[in-house]
Amino acid sequence: MKVFILIPTRNRKELLLKCLDSLAKQTYANIEIVVIDDGSTDGTKEILKKKDVTILEGDGNLWWSGAMRMGVDYVLPKSKATDFVLIQNDDTYMEKDFIEKLVKQSQNNSRMILGTPVYDSFSKKLIHDSHKIINGSFRPVIINSKEEIIPADTLSGRGALIPIEVFHKIGNFSKIFPQYASDYDFFCRAKKQGFKIGVTTKTKTISTNSRPNLSKRVKAQGKLTLKDFFALYFSRRSSNNLWSSTLITLMYSPWKYKIYGILRIYGVFFKTFFINVLIRNLK
Repeated sequence: MKVFILIPTRNRKELLLKCLDSLAKQTYANIEIVVIDDGSTDGTKEILKKKDVTILEGDGNLWWSGAMRMGVDYVLPKSKATDFVLIQNDDTYMEKDFIEKLVKQSQNNSRMILGTPVYDSFSKKLIHDSHKIINGSFRPVIINSKEEIIPADTLSGRGALIPIEVFHKIGNFSKIFPQYASDYDFFCRAKKQGFKIGVTTKTKTISTNSRPNLSKRVKAQGKLTLKDFFALYFSRRSSNNLWSSTLITLMYSPWKYKIYGILRIYGVFFKTFFINVLIRNLK
């Protein structure tokens, strides 16, 4: 069983190198590392040429979803019925038996789709170990279960092992979500088609990026400029992107929570505008 590892990257060579170094030490030997470099200008390409990896190149407009689609399109013609795809971020690293444990546990559970808990490499604290739909909203959560597999409504793209047959049945990552929520959409579709998903407690993904994402940085400011506000809700780099959060809620939240979820999204949107942009800038 071969494991194809898909890693999208752009201008983060130091983080990427740590990720690749951890993959080079894996005890599971039958792997192919596929790095999708979306137009890096920081020397990433030159470094990758010295590594035992397959390089796919973008022009800077792939974003996460486009990079994953390119990787899957490369893998599918080469794969066999027993193979797997592991999707992983470039700002992570893994223990040496990471892939071995994932494959074994998936096989032992009828080739289940498995996500992994994510820990912070600096504080050593657990960031999340499941993803749930709570009152219509998709959220990473901490459950701290002692079970081998933690139930999940969906999964993130940070350390998820996907049997190849999932792609044959449900297709590739969606073009509807260019960046955030594309992973949630994919795993929700898989679950709807009858594939079992969960988060293993046998291994973990370790995050090496200490910098908060765009939405956390903007929210921490309290008082926002109009430019900040538009970045928070309309930039592809923001996890609060209004298009993605609205669409994923409409598509996959349980019916009894759809209206509540949408009202909550737009309630926070207008509250942020009037309080953090208008009122606080008048003081």
